[in-house]
Amino acid sequence: MAKRMAKLMAIMALATVSVPMAYAEGKMTTTIKDPTQVAEKYKWNVTDLFASVDAWNEGVGAVEKRVEELEKCKGSLDQSAAQLAKCLTLRFDIVKNYGKLYSYASRVYHVDLKVSENQALFDRIGKVGTKVEAAMSWMDPELLAMAPEKLAEYGKDKGLADFSTYIYNTTRRRDHIRSKEVENTIAQAGDMAAGSTKIYQTLATVNVPWPMATLSDGSEVKLDQSGYGQLRYLPNRDDRLTVFQAFWKRFTEYRETFAGLLVTKINTDHFYAVARGYDNDLQSALDGTDVPTDIYHNMITGVRAGLPVLHRYQDLRKRVLGVDELGYHDLYTSIVKSADL
Repeated sequence: MAKRMAKLMAIMALATVSVPMAYAEGKMTTTIKDPTQVAEKYKWNVTDLFASVDAWNEGVGAVEKRVEELEKCKGSLDQSAAQLAKCLTLRFDIVKNYGKLYSYASRVYHVDLKVSENQALFDRIGKVGTKVEAAMSWMDPELLAMAPEKLAEYGKDKGLADFSTYIYNTTRRRDHIRSKEVENTIAQAGDMAAGSTKIYQTLATVNVPWPMATLSDGSEVKLDQSGYGQLRYLPNRDDRLTVFQAFWKRFTEYRETFAGLLVTKINTDHFYAVARGYDNDLQSALDGTDVPTDIYHNMITGVRAGLPVLHRYQDLRKRVLGVDELGYHDLYTSIVKSADL
């Protein structure tokens, strides 16, 4: 198993660093456009989700009303299998509709983070999400308060078939689900906990003055994150070095701020791990998807076992590119001169 994993990881590593990107010979003409200049055919058609912001606002109101309905389920989950199914149907209907609302707000927001109306939309859906989480926070503790035999008997009911995974995961995480009061407090922290990620997105996308660089053909390019992601594939090594040095120099200038945001995110994850009684942050991070920590450590072992193959490939890349020393800026460009993908 370990050997197969090592080979798989090596192949994945090769695929990641050797995908060729086609660039026309001559002057580089690609530019990163202002969002307002992008053709409609390249934009998300958010009207597939909601016809307008007004329709979205109506959707938010509808979800908030359903949340009020969910309150009526408190204290009734153990009445019957049918009642439990009714309350879980309402819960996941709320979750489904909230996901649609979030998808709309997120896409509108990420088209242009500088638009205050878009920021307000995204901030609002974050607060709605916290409200929804808090409104549902009592359900897991109440479910676990039922006698295991009774819950197992309910589980045989056909009306609960669609919720078998939810019930399994809830009972599986019994040791890490707290009282209703503590679960509500954890849920209320959701919007605050998302702060570091939101700040990073705004800083790295909007506020950092990304540099311009002049390539060997005389073209001017902007090295924001999108531009960097494209330009690191350039066939000219001097151009790649220019791109890498300018981009990472700007990141370095904000390293204390980015480091502070990273530490805040780590502390947030640690808070959730401690609040739920996990042995460590890794166990907390993986338990939500029922992944044992052994699998994580085995994957690292597999990757390390495959490193000799990756190193052989990097030696081959160095020879094909004809460089004395392979740099970070040499890892993305194609080693094939041209290819019709």
